[in-house]
Amino acid sequence: MLDIGQAIPWKRACRAAVAAIAFIGMFGLTQSVRASAVETAPVPMPTPVPALHSGDVLVIDAPAAVLMDVDTGIVIYDKNMHERHYPASMTKVMTALLVLENFNDDLDARVPFSYEAVFNIPRHTSHIAMNDNETLSVREALYAIMLPSANEVSNALAELVAGSMEDFAVMMTARAIELGALNTRFVNSHGLHDPDHFTTPYDMALIMREAVRFPLFREIISTEFAEIPPTERQPLPRPLLNTNHMILGASNHFNPNIVGGKTGFTDEARHTLVSYGRMRNMGLVSVVMRQERALTYIDTTTLMSFGFENFENVPVFDRNSYTREIPVLGQDEPVRAIGERSLTMSLPVGAREHIGDPIFDIPPYFDHPVVDGQLIGTATINYGDIEISEIRMFAEITTTFVPEVYTPMDLADNFGEGRTWFDILVVVIQVMFILVGALAALILVIHFKNRRARMRRFRSTRGRHIYYYRYK
Repeated sequence: MLDIGQAIPWKRACRAAVAAIAFIGMFGLTQSVRASAVETAPVPMPTPVPALHSGDVLVIDAPAAVLMDVDTGIVIYDKNMHERHYPASMTKVMTALLVLENFNDDLDARVPFSYEAVFNIPRHTSHIAMNDNETLSVREALYAIMLPSANEVSNALAELVAGSMEDFAVMMTARAIELGALNTRFVNSHGLHDPDHFTTPYDMALIMREAVRFPLFREIISTEFAEIPPTERQPLPRPLLNTNHMILGASNHFNPNIVGGKTGFTDEARHTLVSYGRMRNMGLVSVVMRQERALTYIDTTTLMSFGFENFENVPVFDRNSYTREIPVLGQDEPVRAIGERSLTMSLPVGAREHIGDPIFDIPPYFDHPVVDGQLIGTATINYGDIEISEIRMFAEITTTFVPEVYTPMDLADNFGEGRTWFDILVVVIQVMFILVGALAALILVIHFKNRRARMRRFRSTRGRHIYYYRYK
């Protein structure tokens, strides 16, 4: 006969097995419900750059030109803006951009001049008479390439950044492509003629738009005159005069709204000019290519005047006003969606009435944890039927996920929209598994209770029999 003390371990094992079955079933149910509800925030797509005006609005003599809003990249005026031409010394804007991106925090670093950097340019081209084994600071070198357009200094900067002209040219072209300048190819840092060295007005505007983000670049291109102090091989200071007549107060082409720019000339390219102007906190970039010298200034003045006279600053998005409260399942507090920035744009005068409310692309709710700073959607700004900007929306407050408690009423809702038949079948099997486990546990408990009662009766009866035979 099995002793009652030997039955206890088996009983505990059964109970443990039932508990494990129930736990596995409940864990699987919870994971299935949570996993099926996970969604991801939409990924913002790049906003196309529309043209608000065609080349028929103005009379521009240059064969190719463009006028672009600095803040948004919107094209205000377009005349053959994707037509390829030789940039000449406008190339130095890209050279300066790469130098600033690599040495903006170390402008006092020395720029060494190799023999090749000094003597591989034609003698009649622009230079400041540097010698090999001579050095300039990065800051001085930037003034030298942007004011008098020194070609040997462009060579030395290319060697400083990339080690060689060939590698620097690869960097220039790659950076242009990153900015969206897809019809551009650079083979040198100075812009002297090469049939494989070309760009377009639109591409050059994109490059200039990126360069003017640097305060030092804006300071340099707005400088009429600078001076390089004596160096190792030059005991006298070197004067630097800006070749851009539009910022020279004594010039007939002086324009007070022009911050600065970069001129260029070769026989093959003719005269080129990229300019940056500001008026009433409105920034514009213009590019004129393959023009004659004086006409580049006239065309630039025409473009800038048109932009400043017919366009105005329009607040199109206020990040503190256009917010959204998005509920998160499993927590009491919603998450606040807020724009990455406020935005004021240069748009045609009277455009305010054509700017609609932002169109938000944000999920109606979240059913997974949301953290502070997480990208959760976008807001699109339209000017009439033209999409002019896209603002990314981020979560402002950190939220903590609280697991939901699933009751039978909740389970009915969970079988609704978003579930497949396979998900439902899995849940049903798990529920049946739990019920069978619970029923087995109940049967075991009843069985052991009945067994214990029988053993007590047996012991009681055996005691009476012993007493009867002993004292009979």
